[in-house]
Amino acid sequence: MKYIYITIMTCFVVFLLTSCSDSLATQNFDMLIVKRKDPLHQSNTGFEKSIQDKAVVKKLYEKIISLPPFPQGSIHCPNDNGVEYELTFTLASKSISKAMVRATGCQGVTMNEKTYWAIEPKGSGFRALLEHALRLNDDEFMGWVASRS
Repeated sequence: MKYIYITIMTCFVVFLLTSCSDSLATQNFDMLIVKRKDPLHQSNTGFEKSIQDKAVVKKLYEKIISLPPFPQGSIHCPNDNGVEYELTFTLASKSISKAMVRATGCQGVTMNEKTYWAIEPKGSGFRALLEHALRLNDDEFMGWVASRS
């Protein structure tokens, strides 16, 4: 009987920790490091920026986890130039969570082994918030023109 109780309690604790992990993490991030990945080498300069405003970092994370899931099946994504942004959410200089944001095409966001759909209007302003935090306009964000930052 004692082993059954321990097993049940262990499962309960694991369930609680996994179901609350996203909301707990949003309270603790202190910085977001953003790096542009340009596999086709279309832009002349690299792009890396850190966002230290905890409220903005938290909001970006919350926006990602509230995005709808990426559609299943066949989908056509025009104008995909391969530009992505690697978002690293940190706490005390340690990486806590990473996301990959595709800047063009179907604009998927992959984080924690889930892929979300950030294309507007489904994106609920995620991309606009990220662009604003990075101080980039649409063309700069998509890698069509060089970034001012």
